[in-house]
Amino acid sequence: MCLAEQSTGATGLFKNVLNFSDYQLMGYYGILTLGALGGGLSCLCIHNYERSYGIVLFAAALIPIGSFLSMNLSIGMLPSNICLGQFLIAFASVFFIGPLLANGIILGVVRGTNYVITFAVIFTFSQGVFGLLGSAIIEYFIKSQSIQNAQDLINNNITNPHFNTHSYDIIMQHAGILAYEDLFFAIGVIGSVIFIILLMRYIYLKLTTNSLRRELDILKARSIKNNAKTAKILESLQTTHSIPQHGFFARF
Repeated sequence: MCLAEQSTGATGLFKNVLNFSDYQLMGYYGILTLGALGGGLSCLCIHNYERSYGIVLFAAALIPIGSFLSMNLSIGMLPSNICLGQFLIAFASVFFIGPLLANGIILGVVRGTNYVITFAVIFTFSQGVFGLLGSAIIEYFIKSQSIQNAQDLINNNITNPHFNTHSYDIIMQHAGILAYEDLFFAIGVIGSVIFIILLMRYIYLKLTTNSLRRELDILKARSIKNNAKTAKILESLQTTHSIPQHGFFARF
């Protein structure tokens, strides 16, 4: 839901408030693409099953950092003003997916097929439905904050003798920018809370037991047991075939 800010929030700021065209945003989209590719390639290079939780934790830290870095907004701003913050969010959006999926699969395999199916359903559901829900909530937040900010600005300027239609357009644009600034701040706060919760759980697991390490040990023991059974079966088959033949066929 927090990651929906990138597709609905920042893009909506440039297209709906600052009136940028898709052609003018090509460089901005390129930065986001590089961030996503960088997150995926970095994950491939450093991923290890025991590092899965740490990778997810690092990605969770990048989201509030990127949101707070994107708060310096103004009417005359360019996409480059928030490229760094949005690059970090794009990086995080891909960086955590692989480790999270691998972690869930390992935990499910140890517990049985039903758990794997349940995890697959929950993972798919969360990525799809909550992404759409996040976009809807963000759009509602932007509209409500824009109306509230516009009302406050109009009340402060209504007594100005130079207030006219042009001033009203500028106020509405400024109200929209303030609304997106409120959005980035809210996402930053929510992301910080999520990061703190994940960090506390990470510390708890480190002080007590590494749950994923335990699951990997279970899989290892199960694999050794299955290999031992297979070795016994092969040994039994070899013993059967090595029994000397008697009777008619033994003469030849």
